[in-house]
Amino acid sequence: MVTITLPPELEQVVTQQAAQQGTTPELLALDKLRGLLLPSPQPPVGQGSSEPFDLKGDRLGMSLQQFKAKYARRVQDHNESAPFCSDTRPGQEIVTLLSEAWHTKAGIVNCSITFLFEAFQGDEPTIAEVKTTLLVHHFVDGMLYRITAWFPHDGYFKVKDGLIAKHGPSKQQETNSYQNRLGATFTGESLIWANAVSTIVLTERFGDLETSALIFAHRELSAIVAARTPKPTGDDL
Repeated sequence: MVTITLPPELEQVVTQQAAQQGTTPELLALDKLRGLLLPSPQPPVGQGSSEPFDLKGDRLGMSLQQFKAKYARRVQDHNESAPFCSDTRPGQEIVTLLSEAWHTKAGIVNCSITFLFEAFQGDEPTIAEVKTTLLVHHFVDGMLYRITAWFPHDGYFKVKDGLIAKHGPSKQQETNSYQNRLGATFTGESLIWANAVSTIVLTERFGDLETSALIFAHRELSAIVAARTPKPTGDDL
């Protein structure tokens, strides 16, 4: 195995593009290197589909209007109806929706099917019967381009088994090493499913050792978002 150390400016670009495309920096770098150095492989059986992936019937590319109609409901003792979407607070940063101030001008709307206080009451959305700590649907120009889910690590293998049952074995797999503050080393895998228009990335350890993440991303729509994402100016260096 060869270890490649990226210079800071290249590492920043790779990390940013990976986040926008719904993958990890390591998998994105490997994919780019394969494209440059290896002949184009034939797509695996079943992964040449032109239909985007879906999560519980929410298919990448669906309209914001369809999403709001599907999850519309009155919330008891609350002055807003579900789903909770960032277009009700344009230009604001909303941490629970992963929304940033620049999203409004870029045509981006993020939504959650529940409100934060409902999660505290035990009404968290589930994936493969695993309760999520965050589930956000991301839209650009009124179309679903990404779904982000975070959930406790102890539910990782249940979600993994559910994805394999629905989509078959992953296209790519990578194992990374992590270290906690006491110096103990842990491993965590990243799995990726892909077809002609979309990707699914399942990350065993995301941000910390106790959190896993699942990301669905529409390739073309994610590229639109990447093109509209403000570039670092370096003014604060």
